[in-house]
Amino acid sequence: MRKNYSDIYSDNQGINEKQIKELTNCIVSSIAKGYEEISEHNNTIRISEKLLLSIPEASEISNIGVNKISELLRAPRCNFVVYVGRKKLVRRKEFEEFISKHNEI
Repeated sequence: MRKNYSDIYSDNQGINEKQIKELTNCIVSSIAKGYEEISEHNNTIRISEKLLLSIPEASEISNIGVNKISELLRAPRCNFVVYVGRKKLVRRKEFEEFISKHNEI
């Protein structure tokens, strides 16, 4: 049975080494659980449903390398790049149209 930190440190007499280890394990498991919940929340949208893609995601769906996609995004007339601060994202629909129109990239 997993203990809460309040169960481990319930008195004001201080804690011993065993209690410190139990408390540390409790905190680590709580943090890990929080990361799992965040991870589960972030992974609910499939790549196929996204409007904007990261460069690695665009590379994954198109089988074009990340360096080549980055090069395409740097082109002055690139119509499928979106800047969010310094981050570059790829407009999915326009990127797919670009690929379908070009025989060579």
